[in-house]
Amino acid sequence: DEDGHTVLPLFEKGDDLAVLVNNLGGTSNFELSILAGDVVSYLESSSVGCSVSRLYVGDFMTSFDMKGASVSILPLNSKMTVEEQSFEALLDAPTDAPAWAKADVWMNASSSRPSAEEIPEVEMDEEKQSASQLQSVSISDISTKAESCLRAAANALLESEPLLTEYDTIVGDGDCG
Repeated sequence: DEDGHTVLPLFEKGDDLAVLVNNLGGTSNFELSILAGDVVSYLESSSVGCSVSRLYVGDFMTSFDMKGASVSILPLNSKMTVEEQSFEALLDAPTDAPAWAKADVWMNASSSRPSAEEIPEVEMDEEKQSASQLQSVSISDISTKAESCLRAAANALLESEPLLTEYDTIVGDGDCG
């Protein structure tokens, strides 16, 4: 960069990579998808020459409405292990962590990546479209009911503030407390 710093990649041409594109909190899914696609295209370009077999895109570590994203790249060809388990085995292991979705593993360089294939737009004919119009819904005394729900939610949050602050302190950003 202009300050004379360089980024030293920890992967080499031909490496198989796992890539995590993390939303820092205020980036739209649309923007995140564009970034993820560009990162994969760059890493799989002839100039870099790697293959991305596992791609994780989502909100993994966020801060309150922070704009931007982070990209983490893990070479899977490495001889490094954790308690004698490969990184692939650890990434593919079953989990019940709600925010960690198992990645589809793509390793067939002769076919296109399923996530890169454009999905055609579904067009609905006018007859079906007019039949699918939403019916109006009327709720009597909606303002009183809505106020009651909002007050109950606000009170529950206020009562839970110490516990939420404790959890937020453990994560380390302290932006909710």
